[in-house]
Amino acid sequence: MDGAAEHPPLHACLRGVSMGKSVRKRAASSIRVERCRNPWNGRCKSTDIELYIVYKGVKLPICRSCWSMLAEKNVEWGGEAISLGAGRD
Repeated sequence: MDGAAEHPPLHACLRGVSMGKSVRKRAASSIRVERCRNPWNGRCKSTDIELYIVYKGVKLPICRSCWSMLAEKNVEWGGEAISLGAGRD
């Protein structure tokens, strides 16, 4: 007899079975989501990471929105001193 014919498909076995809330919470909390860490906007929590920058020796994820704003500014990169100007010259 064929082994596949002896057992129903997995989705048929799980029909009507639900996970308890505590199992769902544990599974969701174990997933690490990377969020924007723009040092000039501490409120941004976006997960749409565009790139990484190194700021004060730490690699930081920057989201698409924050990077778009930073790209429009007159920024001097280098060393520890980074200034954000009001706009492009």
